[in-house]
Amino acid sequence: MAASTITQSAITRSATNWKIVVLLSLLGVAIGITIKFGVTDRLYLCLLLWIAFPLLCAVFVAINAGGHFFRHGFFSGVLGGVWAALIPALSIKFGFSNTDSMANGLFIAGLLAAIIIVPGILAGALSIIAARLLKKSQIK
Repeated sequence: MAASTITQSAITRSATNWKIVVLLSLLGVAIGITIKFGVTDRLYLCLLLWIAFPLLCAVFVAINAGGHFFRHGFFSGVLGGVWAALIPALSIKFGFSNTDSMANGLFIAGLLAAIIIVPGILAGALSIIAARLLKKSQIK
């Protein structure tokens, strides 16, 4: 009886709240749509979106995740990065010459990896910082 209770509580603590992850990844859909329709042509607006969304994500994760803040932030950032890269890419025709196809393919693969991984790491790190700041403000 005690072993099943310990196992159940360990599973409950380590579970990822996928509802939070999917909801926060929809911010990536918003970024993808703004990129597709040219709203982010101005640099300040693009920077505002790419800074504001991970901050919003971090605060939301810190308030609602209940633990494993980096994991929740990382998964939502990665999934949001996938959406942000996928939506504009669906409307682009890739036309490469035969000589440059390998180099261009590697460049695009590296660029997509950066677009997908960097927001995940950023959102995860900011989620930990936000959780610590909110915890300190609740104690006072």
